Amino acid sequence: STWSSGNTSVATVNSSARVTAVAGGSANINASYSGTEYYCYQPQGRCVAHSIPCNGSSTCNVVTVTISGDTSVPLRTGSSNGQNSITLTAAGNPSGGAYSWSTTSGNVTLSGTTSATATVTASAASASIGDTPVEVTYTMNGLTASSTTNITVEKPTSLEVVTDTTNATGHTCVGGSGTSGCAQSGFTGSGSYASYLRTRTYYIMDQFNPPRRIQGFNMQIQESYTTPTGQCAGPIATGGGNGDTITDCFYFCSATCQTGGSCGVSATQTGTVNGFSVATESVTWTCTGVSLSP
Repeated sequence: STWSSGNTSVATVNSSARVTAVAGGSANINASYSGTEYYCYQPQGRCVAHSIPCNGSSTCNVVTVTISGDTSVPLRTGSSNGQNSITLTAAGNPSGGAYSWSTTSGNVTLSGTTSATATVTASAASASIGDTPVEVTYTMNGLTASSTTNITVEKPTSLEVVTDTTNATGHTCVGGSGTSGCAQSGFTGSGSYASYLRTRTYYIMDQFNPPRRIQGFNMQIQESYTTPTGQCAGPIATGGGNGDTITDCFYFCSATCQTGGSCGVSATQTGTVNGFSVATESVTWTCTGVSLSP
């Protein structure tokens, strides 16, 4: 520091800040500073020489970083095109620094590891909830801060029935090769008649005990049937799509049913989500209803 007196006829000051009175009166004693300034370092809280300025108070600026985004990600098989990745976003303060993402787990892989936004892709199912750490380190003018979020990789494993309703006249059977769907389908014959429609809604559940719902992801949903057997057996329409909730419907159309006869057709249905088998049930259709087991 350099010290000086504003009125040397009244007082003088030396380099050690020792003031010597010369005469009566008043004098301003001034100090100027050049050299290294000291600022707080986060997270240890100690002061280091650096160029990030304090804010004019006794509180020094610090470097911080936070992470936002999902804390779970669904797994998929190699044959599926369902969603199996999420995006995490880091916010460093002050802005303008550099980001570096990393993980010590083999459950996920990371991409975009030097930007504020990183993509986390599932590669193996979690053994426990939150067992997959993803860390970001933020560097600003030589100061660093880090933050970690714990991800769970969820494997589609089972289904939970949410609703199960039957409308006795909810399906229209139309003679010919009409488009098959929950509301209407065709059969070999002529004319049309009303039949039943049973609708089930399922949540997709993960691998834990108790299972938890996997939600908010665009997972691939598929269903298939074994070759149907029994009186009036014929092709069975299958469904599929993408999402986190399954809606399945059961109906039956036949010229035999149209004329008041009886039919009985059985098959086994398998449901898959993101390529994983999540449900197998036996289905038996008749002209008046459908039975499902389990």
